[in-house]
Amino acid sequence: MLGKIIKYELRTIGRYFLPIFIAMPLIFLISGIYFDFSPVFNNEGASVNTANDIIDMILILLIVASVVAIVIVNLYVIITRYNNSVYGDEGYLTNTLPVKPIHIVSGKLIAFYIFQILILIVVFISLALLIIPHLGAEAIDAIKRLIFDKDFFDALYVVFNRRLGTTILYILMIVISPLSDIITIMFCVAVANLRQFSKHKALSGIAAFIVLCIVRFTISINIMANSPITESSRVVSPNALESLSKSYDLFMGQTLISGGIDILVGIALFIATVYFLGNKLNIE
Repeated sequence: MLGKIIKYELRTIGRYFLPIFIAMPLIFLISGIYFDFSPVFNNEGASVNTANDIIDMILILLIVASVVAIVIVNLYVIITRYNNSVYGDEGYLTNTLPVKPIHIVSGKLIAFYIFQILILIVVFISLALLIIPHLGAEAIDAIKRLIFDKDFFDALYVVFNRRLGTTILYILMIVISPLSDIITIMFCVAVANLRQFSKHKALSGIAAFIVLCIVRFTISINIMANSPITESSRVVSPNALESLSKSYDLFMGQTLISGGIDILVGIALFIATVYFLGNKLNIE
């Protein structure tokens, strides 16, 4: 049943994102190709009031609009899909299914998470399509030199190999952390639908989100500021490789601490969200 929930959510959510997933790479590709030939971007001294300037401005606005749109649609989909499918009209059907609350929450969480990955892939492809047309022979040669620079990769190998476990843990943190952000939004939707806040749903949901962000930020800052990793990394070393290692330790340590807090908070919010759905359901 969990698989069916995920499949249904993916199909429903996809209707919102499909137009953006098609439009965004196209906008970036067209802009990248045009900017490569534009007199303005090639410093050819084109006058200010020309057709090229107007087209450049339109394309820049389209790029900004597509980025803003994908962020807004992402938030909108998470909030409205969870609210409508659980606490709205669709909730009558959802909550009569022979499915445990944990499966409902998990299914929607996984579906939202899959689309976070797809969004990152689309954004990465779009940026590549925007940048690639501008890469000249010198830039390509520089990239090739970096790729085949043995000394550079030897230094990276030394740094990463000494801390292989930490590196793997960091990668896992990157993969898992977005789940915490999604469940935070779902939890705030659940809080907004509690019977006590029925007259001020939007306000209570926003307030819950702000409070959670402040609490998580405060805890992370205090723990990182007093971490032994932070203290030890303040010592400056004259050796370049050792300095790189210390910077890596500081970055990894603080990121792992912050990510660990996010994961712990996410687990707590997941449990609370499941509890609210199972015991505090308030459908209107």
